[in-house]
Amino acid sequence: MKRLSVLVVLLTNLLLLSAEDVVFQRYGIDEGLSSNVVFGIVEDKNGLLWIATTEGVDKFDGLNFKQYSLPQLTMDGVLDYNELQDA
Repeated sequence: MKRLSVLVVLLTNLLLLSAEDVVFQRYGIDEGLSSNVVFGIVEDKNGLLWIATTEGVDKFDGLNFKQYSLPQLTMDGVLDYNELQDA
């Protein structure tokens, strides 16, 4: 029984010592994101984050956002003909 107690204490200490501090940063419209509604995030081979939002796609380099707007869709999800003519 004593061995089991020592093993549990050692494993607990090992887990606590190996735990890393994880820091989360929250980004929103105030920080440059085009929308607070995010559908997905992908990291490319250069380390840039591409973020799909309701307003389009945003590129994040770790410091700044670059926004890429998408053409407006009609209610049924089809591109608006007038929007395509203006492009």
